[in-house]
Amino acid sequence: MAAKSTWKNVERRVAGLFDSERCPLSGGNSKITRSDSLHPYLFVETKYRVAHSAVKLWRKTKDLAEKEIAPDGRPKIPVVALVEKGREGVFFVIHSSDLPLVISRTKFFRQYVAAIVAFCGGRKAAARCNKIKKKV
Repeated sequence: MAAKSTWKNVERRVAGLFDSERCPLSGGNSKITRSDSLHPYLFVETKYRVAHSAVKLWRKTKDLAEKEIAPDGRPKIPVVALVEKGREGVFFVIHSSDLPLVISRTKFFRQYVAAIVAFCGGRKAAARCNKIKKKV
């Protein structure tokens, strides 16, 4: 098992990605939430492991994707889509560094970004979203 400070630092880093903080005593000991972060809308569960099966599949997919070249001359972006039989929805495994590229190159993800921008007020999106963020 990793040292406590190691997995706590990982939880802090992940919470920071979502503009939040790590929940002290996260899990069953917390009186606030069982989430690993204090985000008001997201329940974040961070798993710090040597390996994850979904990530192993993503790495194999990445090896295959790097052998194929996209129209911009770069290797294709690896995305693993996990679908459970009899259940709705899709789980995506995308590396955080690839997320902006996936959003910019797919209509499916761009529509979500467009909805966020529309919610935040178009051209004034940054200012309005910052106001919303401060209220949250």
